Amino acid sequence: MVDGYRMSDQTTLDHASMERAMHTSVIDGMFSNASETMIGPFLALFALALGATKGQVGLLAALPALLSNALQIPAARLTERWGKRQKLVVITSGISRLTIIPIALVPLMLEGDAAIYVFIALVTLRGLTNSIGVPGWTSIMADITPRHARGSYFGYRNVMCNLAALVGTLVAGWFIRLYDFPWGYQVSFFVALGMGLVSTYFFSTIPVPSLPERPKVAQKSIGLKARWQAISQHTAFRNYCFTSSLWNFAVTFSGPLYSVFYRENLGGDPGFWGVVTAAGLVAGIFGHRYCGRLADRYGQKNVMLAGGIGAASVPFMWWILPRWELAVVAEFISGFCWSGYNLAAFNLIL
Repeated sequence: MVDGYRMSDQTTLDHASMERAMHTSVIDGMFSNASETMIGPFLALFALALGATKGQVGLLAALPALLSNALQIPAARLTERWGKRQKLVVITSGISRLTIIPIALVPLMLEGDAAIYVFIALVTLRGLTNSIGVPGWTSIMADITPRHARGSYFGYRNVMCNLAALVGTLVAGWFIRLYDFPWGYQVSFFVALGMGLVSTYFFSTIPVPSLPERPKVAQKSIGLKARWQAISQHTAFRNYCFTSSLWNFAVTFSGPLYSVFYRENLGGDPGFWGVVTAAGLVAGIFGHRYCGRLADRYGQKNVMLAGGIGAASVPFMWWILPRWELAVVAEFISGFCWSGYNLAAFNLIL
């Protein structure tokens, strides 16, 4: 029991609706991942092309993450109070994707520091708006998937999403190499917008059970101290939150700057960055294919631990790279390790 809700082990949908929901979720995820990989991996390179410093690129990574994470608890409360989780996700994801339009048009409207800081602000707005729907999306995924099959299902779903993302990344890299800055980026971003809106449409068609009404005693406003005391009673969840905080704090020291290191220190070709990203996605396909089954068999925590050890070694691999072409190798290993960690971590929190 968490804040008035009883967490069910099984989906409340009938069998036919559950199968349709899971199938539609795969299609939604494929379009969503293809869209995201046509813009996300190239934002730092876009900023560098605008003339951003390394510090400004760091701000580009840090500010959206900071504000989006800070918004998670208020977003969860909004989801609970409104109750219409699917509608909230559709609205916020749609608005988030529409912000791609001004992001792509920044080079045509502004120059210098003004262009860079407006770009950072728009990217932050994009992440902030999208993050509002995350708690609702997560709870929906929990409600439409049976617990005993989550490892296999999300392993399959992630494989299909990575295949779509692989195509999106390679196409984006091809656009950038063909048209350079800014047109290559802009074409890629607008194609990403189209696929993102298709994803939002498919998500809106998923059969989603309604949230149960909260008991009146749970509807009273609860202070942060009382809320923390309630959460701290669940040792496993408390430890998960603590270790996740440490993990994400460490990851953000290096993760957002790999593309900068690739471009500025190794002298890598911006267009080839799509191939580098694609290598990680290919590795993720293999990783998700096997890690889902391993998670169902040996437990989410064991797979999460094994993947985490490999993922923690990624900064060292980048540090010793002698040539930019070998970034493909580092990203391939990274993609395989991260696939196991992310799959297990997501299933564990469900």
